[in-house]
Amino acid sequence: MTQRQKLDKILHGLMYRQFKWYKDDTDCAILTFEYICSALLKDDDVEPWEIAYYKDFLIKDGYIEMVDDDGCSIPYITHKGKKFILDGGYQKEFERNNLQEELIKTTIKSNNRSKCALLVSIIAIIVSIAAIIFSK
Repeated sequence: MTQRQKLDKILHGLMYRQFKWYKDDTDCAILTFEYICSALLKDDDVEPWEIAYYKDFLIKDGYIEMVDDDGCSIPYITHKGKKFILDGGYQKEFERNNLQEELIKTTIKSNNRSKCALLVSIIAIIVSIAAIIFSK
């Protein structure tokens, strides 16, 4: 699983947890970021440093915030995080960036072809004018 997929999975888990919290109006203090990551990413054998990296990454991007609850730091997804994950998350952002890069490359190639076509047209006009002038 790629880093983008892991981050998306964590955000999806936090979003589901928040939906459940709104529904039941209860929260479990055991649901620390480390516990959530180990539960969601159990098939990937995530190292403690990797969990800390993901936590720092999501906090700095503004998608989660840590709230102190009875001496335990509990992660909550922010409004920005909810919107981001509903828009497709890191994987969709990666695909959009790749698509944009491809569009830029295609546009540059098209512009280069247009320049060549313009140059050929100008040369053709000059040759036509020269042929008309010399034919008289």
